[in-house]
Amino acid sequence: MERTASYECPQCGEQILMFVDPGNGDEQRLIEDCQVCCKANEITVTYDRREKRYIAHAVAIDL
Repeated sequence: MERTASYECPQCGEQILMFVDPGNGDEQRLIEDCQVCCKANEITVTYDRREKRYIAHAVAIDL
């Protein structure tokens, strides 16, 4: 099982690779700062059982 996922930062457009902890379940929600622009994003990670990989999607957070 792949333990990484990638998403496009909605604030700067960079492709971000992240590590996923499978112990947190098939659906995860977290807040992380972008590694490039340092702005906060809410990231939703889901496990696709058919493709056997994690899929991440980010939404900008205005703090």
